[in-house]
Amino acid sequence: KQWYQRRVRGQLKDQGPNLTSPIVAPVMAGGLFAIDRAYFEEVGTYDTEMNIWGGENMEMSFRIWMCGGRLLSLPCSRVGHIFRDSAPYSFGGESQLMTLYRNYARAVEVWLDRHKALFYRFVPLARDVNIGDISSRVKLRERLKCHSFDWYLENLLPMLPTEARLLASGQIKNTKINQCIDTLGRRKANDTVSHYRCLPTREQGYTSQVWMYSKKYEIISLENCLDASVADPDSKALKRVALYPCHGLGGNQKWYYTPTQQIVHAESQLCLTVGEPGKSKLFLSKCDGSGHQIFTFTNIYDHDDFEI
Repeated sequence: KQWYQRRVRGQLKDQGPNLTSPIVAPVMAGGLFAIDRAYFEEVGTYDTEMNIWGGENMEMSFRIWMCGGRLLSLPCSRVGHIFRDSAPYSFGGESQLMTLYRNYARAVEVWLDRHKALFYRFVPLARDVNIGDISSRVKLRERLKCHSFDWYLENLLPMLPTEARLLASGQIKNTKINQCIDTLGRRKANDTVSHYRCLPTREQGYTSQVWMYSKKYEIISLENCLDASVADPDSKALKRVALYPCHGLGGNQKWYYTPTQQIVHAESQLCLTVGEPGKSKLFLSKCDGSGHQIFTFTNIYDHDDFEI
């Protein structure tokens, strides 16, 4: 899973209404923070078995919140950061990507509890990484009497899609052409959504085919949702499907998955449709029950919650 960071205003009762007030931060940037030295040592400094860089910000964020601390982002703080074109150091004989996966997996195994399965679904290669000994970090969590990851999600990220908040997840496959809905790595607002051959879990590009279908009837890829704006459902113009940041308001981003395995755009009542394999755009058309409108999800969680 590629984690994305959110800053949430108004999560705590004592937070001020002023735009310059500190913002509750579920996750911080790993290299840009200030902390009391004694508290830093008390709460476990860094996981010293993580390599080079990457993932330490996630691990520290979970640990600080779950173990009784708080993270605040200061809107009026300004920090300059110059990025190099390439790292001037090696990653200890392994690739940068596998180093990141190892670090992420260490944090996941210590802090995510039952939610770690969702991480491995998005980053299956992390299952193959030797993460080393995590017993000292597990003991640290026990000694600090930390909260569960459920507590973290409920109090800091109630909007984040977890398996408990999903109806379905995984690849969305059209059985007629045997291809899966795919972002092709696109993440910008209004980017076109396509379909491509269904990739095995350990092949590069697989995560661009992993989707989450929420109990709000959103179809989610990372921070974006499938979105379609249809001014006139009866017009013959191509009704394009795109990515757009999830807003949680339904409307253009609300989709029903029917017992006949069609994905219906709630606002227009048109069906999600694929073209032939050589024409990879995803679009909406009148529901006709054809194979081009039949989709399966890898995982279905709770049929009882489906609203038809």
